[in-house]
Amino acid sequence: TQVGNNGDTLFQKRFGSTYDDHRFYNLIKTSDTSFVFGGNCYSDSSKRFGCKLYFVNSFGDSLTSQFIGDTNRYHYYTGFITRLSDGGFLGTGQYTDSNSVDGDILIIRMDSSGNFLWKNTFGGVKFELGYSSIETPDKGFLTLGWTRSFGFGSSTNRDMILVKWDSVGNKLWHRTYGSIEFDGGTGITATSDGNYLLAGYQGVPVGEIRCWIMKVDAAGNTLWSQTYDNGYGELWWARERFDGSIVAVGSTDD
Repeated sequence: TQVGNNGDTLFQKRFGSTYDDHRFYNLIKTSDTSFVFGGNCYSDSSKRFGCKLYFVNSFGDSLTSQFIGDTNRYHYYTGFITRLSDGGFLGTGQYTDSNSVDGDILIIRMDSSGNFLWKNTFGGVKFELGYSSIETPDKGFLTLGWTRSFGFGSSTNRDMILVKWDSVGNKLWHRTYGSIEFDGGTGITATSDGNYLLAGYQGVPVGEIRCWIMKVDAAGNTLWSQTYDNGYGELWWARERFDGSIVAVGSTDD
């Protein structure tokens, strides 16, 4: 959908087919006249979820598209797509089997045309999920999400997890943050001093979750951590403003 200055709808375009289930969460401007949006797509032919990118012009006309899926029994759930410094793309999400009894953090590397270059996964004996990733100055990546296998993660609880990969997707290290409660991370952004903001939620013993922001350095060491007692809530993204303050967005039941 394109809207004008007053919010009026200028045009709407639809993408997909009768049978394919599309779930797109990202819109990336690649030039003055072109855009990329992507996310998950269920392929009726392969019976698998995979990573889907659409390349469109400023009128919403489809220029080309790419679908990346598994040939076996696994799904690629890529809820987050980010553009990289070389013009390529990185998809972040979960690699899970068709019976949903195993799930790992997934990253997929694509070139500027959306062609598949490589993928990698990281996980333990229980479920993990990656929500977002960011490119680091060394051309590697940091991925934020949650884990049930590491830290205080269990069948009933989660920990926030941060995973560091090198430029070709090899896992270098991971850090977990949280307690025996229900914790998780969603959005990772960089700050002007070379550190990172992690937005998410932290569980408390009464069975609720609180809005949570952490600041960590490039090695994942905690610089500070702050929760906001507003009854029940979570943060999705936190970003540094020009004056060094932080603005965050999320949801609350309070």
